[in-house]
Amino acid sequence: MKLIFKSLSLFLVYLLFSFSSIAQGIEGKIIDQNKNPLPYVNIHKMNTSLGVATNLDGLYSLNLPAGKHIVEYRMIGFKTITDTIYVREGKKTRKNYTLLEESVELSSVEITYGEDPAIPIIKKVIEQREKHLNEYQKYTCQNFTKSIFKFSGHQLGERVFGLKLSLQQRFEMDSMIKADFSKNDGFFYTSESETQLYKDKDKIKEVMVSSRVSGDPKQFSFNFSQNYAMNFYENLISFNFSNKFFISPVASYALSDYRYFLIGTFQDNNQTINKIKVIPKNLASNCFYGHIYIIDSLWRIHAIDLNITKENNLMFFDSLNIKQSFTNIEDNIWKPTSNVQRAYANIGIMGMNILATLDFNSMSQNFDFNPELNKDIFSKELLLINKDANLKDSLYWKTNSPLPSTDTERAFYAYEDSVYMVNSNPDTIRIRDKRMNRLTFTKVFTGYTYRNTFNKTSHSINIFNSLAFNTVQGWNMNLDYKYKKEINDNNSLLFNLVPEYGFSDKTWRLGSSLNWQYNKERLAVLNIKGGVNEAKAISGYKVSPFLNTFYSELFGQNEMKLYGKTYFNVSHYSEIFTGLNLKLGSEISKRQALVNHSSQKWADKGNYTSNNPLMPNDDREAFALNNSFVVEGELSWNPFMKYASLPNKVRMRSKFPMFTLTYKKAIPLEKESWADYDLVELKADCFVNLGWFGRGSLIAKTGKFIRLEEMILADYKHYDANRFHLGLFGNESFRVMPYYKFSTNGTYLEAHYTHNFNRWLFSKLPLLKKTKLSEEFSAHILSNDFQKPYMEISVGASNIFNILSLNYTLGFQNGERPYHGITLSFGISL
Repeated sequence: MKLIFKSLSLFLVYLLFSFSSIAQGIEGKIIDQNKNPLPYVNIHKMNTSLGVATNLDGLYSLNLPAGKHIVEYRMIGFKTITDTIYVREGKKTRKNYTLLEESVELSSVEITYGEDPAIPIIKKVIEQREKHLNEYQKYTCQNFTKSIFKFSGHQLGERVFGLKLSLQQRFEMDSMIKADFSKNDGFFYTSESETQLYKDKDKIKEVMVSSRVSGDPKQFSFNFSQNYAMNFYENLISFNFSNKFFISPVASYALSDYRYFLIGTFQDNNQTINKIKVIPKNLASNCFYGHIYIIDSLWRIHAIDLNITKENNLMFFDSLNIKQSFTNIEDNIWKPTSNVQRAYANIGIMGMNILATLDFNSMSQNFDFNPELNKDIFSKELLLINKDANLKDSLYWKTNSPLPSTDTERAFYAYEDSVYMVNSNPDTIRIRDKRMNRLTFTKVFTGYTYRNTFNKTSHSINIFNSLAFNTVQGWNMNLDYKYKKEINDNNSLLFNLVPEYGFSDKTWRLGSSLNWQYNKERLAVLNIKGGVNEAKAISGYKVSPFLNTFYSELFGQNEMKLYGKTYFNVSHYSEIFTGLNLKLGSEISKRQALVNHSSQKWADKGNYTSNNPLMPNDDREAFALNNSFVVEGELSWNPFMKYASLPNKVRMRSKFPMFTLTYKKAIPLEKESWADYDLVELKADCFVNLGWFGRGSLIAKTGKFIRLEEMILADYKHYDANRFHLGLFGNESFRVMPYYKFSTNGTYLEAHYTHNFNRWLFSKLPLLKKTKLSEEFSAHILSNDFQKPYMEISVGASNIFNILSLNYTLGFQNGERPYHGITLSFGISL
């Protein structure tokens, strides 16, 4: 009897759950005239933001309360359908529709002085631009976003991976790639999220309440609506696919950058909509092309269907399509409720081209324009991922998301989850570790790492940079050993040991460090370093061992000047609060001068200089044995810094400069042969955003040795100088300045400005506008007590093969031009 009662109780609970999960509303499929499914059709209740979108199969499901509803079915390029629907309690009403392509009529409009009828319309929108930009700045809304990355096809060249393929080989490779891509219908990555957005004028916060990512249920989506939001009432539009700004077709100065053509008008809910074609006057400029839809008499945007092509040189993608639909949520309140972005890529890999697409779809609903916002909502935290956001199951997404998944998407999630389970299996992990831990011939040269996933440890030895040449040690070799231990998500250890031997000076050297990151949330790190006879650069800025070897052996140019150092160093770094960080440290050391022990070189070019940078022809030791005990403090502050909890804390610098105050004191422990000085330095650096004209970096630094009793050249203030044609140059690097000529122990001032114009000029030049090159400019100035001011001016181009920059630099001092040169550097531009 008890068993029957228990079974009946469970059955009743099941029935109750089943009925409660049935939500009344409408569902169906939307197709075009050719019976093809239409994705991303907007379906929403009239004069509200409550709505959904069709998935890639054209299917939709909209939950509505029982009763009478007026529902709109809208998609850019198609006629809007408005239908009155009666929803029954507990029932889903099926509504299938065929959308017809919009038919526009070109009304008889008086053309003035050859001016297209679109021009007066655009002028009226521009007049209303600021009004529409600033209206309804206080609201809350719910956002659902989905991103899908998939492969859509491939092409094989005549040669693949450098090999010419026969017809049979091409057929077999083509079949293999097709089979691999069709396994999951080309799907590579999917992600979904649900967020709540709070906005009050310039204050904003977004909270992610649910998230799912294919392939790893522990990960969180990064699909915040703020990352993809675009307001075309702004003059300049920025987005994730480019580091450039693009001019809106209704910007205050857009008439000088666009051509406009009125295609025609059509009616939508008793409103006249003007369809206007926009074309950039310069196809290589940062402008869109496509169509913009304007509501007549209201002079506001109704919809956007714009494109960016490969002429605009997007990062990683060839072209981008952007669609936005605006909804009349309340009486004369219009907001973009649908945002669809599709990026197209053609990825070339050694003669093989992979075609891919990235779809991003966002819907906003449940707007509240009179919210009661608690002051605690807005803080330095702009983005927040709730820690339980990734715990929602598939039923939650099926019930709540207005962006329904297709059968293929659901199958892909299930497939990726099964792969994750297999990869998380202990036996799989052991097999993978065993395979990865095999020592191969290649790893002897590129470096070897032994991992233990279960213990979260790794041992690695880097041999790639182990062999180098300098005139002090001659040819030298080191083994760079690292041990890493992940204690937990917030706690890790890194131990580094570097034994080194010089074949000419016949001396062993040893360096080691222990890095304990014990609180990632607060950036808290304890660092302990030490070394015996370590060869350190006198300038403090390490010259690349590879470049020094290359220039020494081939050109007789030995720029690396070294001294010996036996030392023990302890430092601690931590965030005090968001935007304010403190570093404290101390070091005791014994320093000794070193001399050259080798004059060997491969080419009979140039003459080596001594290891004394101030007396290049004197081979004697540069200084007597010296000791040092230094304490140092560094305080850095970025006013009004914000952060995001993703869920780990990610800091976002404000538009204000980062100020850094450094105080360094050398304390003599004995009367003789001990460094004794005080140095104070103030640095300010910030990024300068000039919109259409690009982005720059401004750095200013000043310092003074306020007390000076005893020091060696290594204690002087040195600068990030360079005498090679290759290198990695930072924003405060001099490109042609000698390493030690301007070193000082007095008062100094330096300033650096680096600017990337994001093709502002090159996009207007006939040949260069077809390339991805971007123009660069930098200016660097230095002044101290003992030298005339020195200045460098550098001009060049970046984005060569996406990672290289080529510059020509002139160095001036006292009205003369003593230094100049061409430099090739690595790195991504600003």
